[in-house]
Amino acid sequence: MTPYTLNRTAGPSAEPVTLAEARDHCEIISTDTVHDTKLGRFIGAARELVERETELVLMTQTYTVSVNAFQPYFHVPVRPIQSVSSITYYDADDTQQTVTSTIYGLDATRQQVYLEYNQTWPTYTSRRNGIVITLVCGFGAADNIPNVLKQAILLKVGEWFDLDRGDARLMPTHGQGYRRLIDGFMRTSYP
Repeated sequence: MTPYTLNRTAGPSAEPVTLAEARDHCEIISTDTVHDTKLGRFIGAARELVERETELVLMTQTYTVSVNAFQPYFHVPVRPIQSVSSITYYDADDTQQTVTSTIYGLDATRQQVYLEYNQTWPTYTSRRNGIVITLVCGFGAADNIPNVLKQAILLKVGEWFDLDRGDARLMPTHGQGYRRLIDGFMRTSYP
């Protein structure tokens, strides 16, 4: 596998679960907004945890994959992939250029950006991380995310909320429930 650098360049504009859903899960009455800031942090942290452990991108986000050289195909270490926005490189004059989109394709199922049949990559100047693939990833809207992943987020939010209040009576069961929910989505290269 080609060495790569993965960066998120644009995070989600919303979270997969709402504050109202988190309040309901934590059994906080809907008009009690005292804990909203804390719950918002817990929701974001739980989404990031699910994303890290599964290599899934839940809400739409932009990522770049940077590599040193062109290959017949590039494995993208996040999923699902919606589209390839661009591939940039440095030409023989060391000027940044954009690869014509007809030269490459996307196999979202295999998480690969590949060289199209009978095409060649442009001549490029070799430099560390000089080829940058920009991708739009994620399930899109919250309605498209599997409910089991949303429930995993809510379990983590509830666990952290209980821990924050000093109520750790259910802590062992929280972690087990979360793990059962995400097991089927775990990345094959874990950890």
